[in-house]
Amino acid sequence: MRNGRCGKHEVLAGETAKTASAKILNRDRKLMRKFRKVLLRFKQRIKPAVNLTCYVSPCLECDLYAPARKVLLNLVSRRLPSCVPVDNPYQQRCLPGTVCEKHGANPKLSQPCIADLDGEDGKGVDLAAYKANTRDCLVRYYWTSWMNCIAPGAFVEPLERNCEHPRKLMRKAGRITWDYLSDH
Repeated sequence: MRNGRCGKHEVLAGETAKTASAKILNRDRKLMRKFRKVLLRFKQRIKPAVNLTCYVSPCLECDLYAPARKVLLNLVSRRLPSCVPVDNPYQQRCLPGTVCEKHGANPKLSQPCIADLDGEDGKGVDLAAYKANTRDCLVRYYWTSWMNCIAPGAFVEPLERNCEHPRKLMRKAGRITWDYLSDH
């Protein structure tokens, strides 16, 4: 929403943080139906999984107002009771009772947490400092621009991206994550 790039297929397409928050707080039928439909599809998708630890954030790098995020997180909790609700606000504080997810090399986190370099290329990050700063998090993610199927500095609409990366790149990212970010 922040950059006006929500696609027509996305629940909050065409909305601003203000309009989407108002619709969510007023339980707008059309918007809530779309959101519940996404939750149902996700629930069906994970149904066959065994020994799954499921973390669900209703909104990535979310600009919604805290009360609206709370409504969506409550829906996630009700519709996906075996999943852990994750709050991922862009610049606001995380809501109490959720796993807090923040992005960047030096995220301001509260526990329990998920740390993700998303948006900050791991090749230029002091990974030892990132690991130390996020040591109490449940999960830490490494990120570099090719993982979003984009060249550095370029934006490509998500549905138009080409993700045909060589396995060599995937293995290298896995090794970096294991070697520098895991507690093996």
